[in-house]
Amino acid sequence: MNKYLLVFTLSGLAVGMPQFAVAQDWIEEAAETGGSFDFREPPRAKLGGQVFFRAGAGFLTSGNRGGDIFADSGGANGLNDGESGIDLGFGFDLPLMEDPWFGNDVLGEVHVGYTEFSSNRVQTTTSTLLGGTSTSEMAVTAGTIAASPKYSVALSSKVRAWVVPLGMEFIIIGPPTNDSTYLDVAIPFGVGADYLLTEDVSIGVDWRYHWNQDRTNVSSADFTTVGAYVGFNF
Repeated sequence: MNKYLLVFTLSGLAVGMPQFAVAQDWIEEAAETGGSFDFREPPRAKLGGQVFFRAGAGFLTSGNRGGDIFADSGGANGLNDGESGIDLGFGFDLPLMEDPWFGNDVLGEVHVGYTEFSSNRVQTTTSTLLGGTSTSEMAVTAGTIAASPKYSVALSSKVRAWVVPLGMEFIIIGPPTNDSTYLDVAIPFGVGADYLLTEDVSIGVDWRYHWNQDRTNVSSADFTTVGAYVGFNF
C-alpha cells in the first residue's frame, strides 16, 4: 500500500511542478513591476479592413429619362426628366495583400448603392394602358452592387487615400427601359480619402463613376456619385 502511495505522490509532483514553475515566474515578474497581476489578453491587432456607410448625391452624365415609356408614359402628363438626386450606400473592404513594390495595402471592396435621379408626379404606364390619366410620384433610380480592388496609400498615421482602378458592377434600373429590360453591367471607378478619428472609427469622402455598358438600351446610362462616409475599422 505504501508503495502505491509513493508512486501516486511522485506522479502528482511531476505533473504539478511545471505549473508551479510558471506561477513562480508570474510572482517574480509581478514583484519586478510593482506587485500587480494582469491576466487580461493583449488587444487584438486590426486586420486592415473596414465596414462603411455613405451618403451623398448622384448625377446622370448623359441626359435623362424624360419621355421614356415606363418613366412617364412618354411625357403624356409631365416629364420625369430630373438628372440628380440622393445617393446612399454601404460596403466593406477586405485586406487582400501588400503591394510588393511600395508596401501599400491592396483591399477588396464590395459596395452596394442606391441612387435616385428624378422623382416627379407623372402619368403612370398602367394608367395609360387602361385609358386613364391618373398620376403618381415616380422615382427614376439605379441600384448597384459592385466588387473591385482598392489600392490604399497611407499619407500619414491618420490619413489614407485610395483608388478603385476598375471593377465589376451590376445595375438594376428602375423603372425598366423602353425595351422592358432592367439589369445592366457597368465598370466602376473611384477615388477617396479618409481620416482616422479613433482606432475604430474613420470618416471620409469619395467620388465614383459608373461606366454603364448599356446592355439595356437605357436612354441615360452613365452616372457619377459624390459622398461622405463613416467607416468602422476591424
